Amino acid sequence: MTTKKDIVNSSLSDRVSWTGQSQARVRKYGRVIAVAKRFSIFFGKTFPNAFPLVFVLGHPKSGTTWMCQLLADYFRLPFPQHSIMPIGCSAVVHSFEAPSKKYRKGVYMIRDGRDTVVSTYFHVRGRLLAGGKERHNRTLFAGLDPNAEPSANIATFLRRLHANPTGGLSKLPSWGQHVNAYFEKGHENLQIVKYEDLLDDGCRAFGEVVSKMAGCEADVERVADTVRRYSFKNQTGRKQGQENRGSYLRKGEAGDWKNHFSKEAAEVFHQYYGTALIRAGYVADANWINQVQ
Repeated sequence: MTTKKDIVNSSLSDRVSWTGQSQARVRKYGRVIAVAKRFSIFFGKTFPNAFPLVFVLGHPKSGTTWMCQLLADYFRLPFPQHSIMPIGCSAVVHSFEAPSKKYRKGVYMIRDGRDTVVSTYFHVRGRLLAGGKERHNRTLFAGLDPNAEPSANIATFLRRLHANPTGGLSKLPSWGQHVNAYFEKGHENLQIVKYEDLLDDGCRAFGEVVSKMAGCEADVERVADTVRRYSFKNQTGRKQGQENRGSYLRKGEAGDWKNHFSKEAAEVFHQYYGTALIRAGYVADANWINQVQ
């Protein structure tokens, strides 16, 4: 079992792990890493006092890794992303598992589902153009031209993504199922944080997270330093909104779905996730569909 001593030589926040070396590790030990994470999550949920883990949950492309980095940096905790052994010390643990009452302490990240679809689209597209051979990614793009305008592909991609959100060891809930699970049974112990709020005013949004988690006022200067250290600009060298379609951190802005959704995609999204989108407070009703050309 991984202890704090085992990972202390890594960065306290274990900065982003989408480098080639990290991806090679995942390809080589993917199943072992997945099983180790399952055990970590089980221990953390079942024995929260013995395994004081801080969980960050959310659907993929919702800012979960970003929140993990912030929490790990502020609270001086390790954030081991690809451990091949279960975590047996106080640490920040990232999970795409749907929220439930069993999670005693943590954060639930939520992002406009329309933006998560677009972000996932570009992530999968980038992996394929870079020569990635993941079966799930190839299935999502089967018959689609990755060089075509996203608006031509996004409706079909969305249907496939809804049917098969992940190709991992276990099936991931769809965005709508994930969000509804939070509101129905995961909200008691998990703070909800909107990705858009972190973008708009990171110090305020993250400061509130820290205060609730620590049970006291957050250190304003420390919060600002952490938010600045993990800003989009500092991590990418680009201004927020400046796009690099080949990067994991592609654009770092909210509302990009408006640039890529077709009318058909909007209708499909509403069919699958309209209730969750309204429930999460991103729209008041279905009228947003009429604004898409």
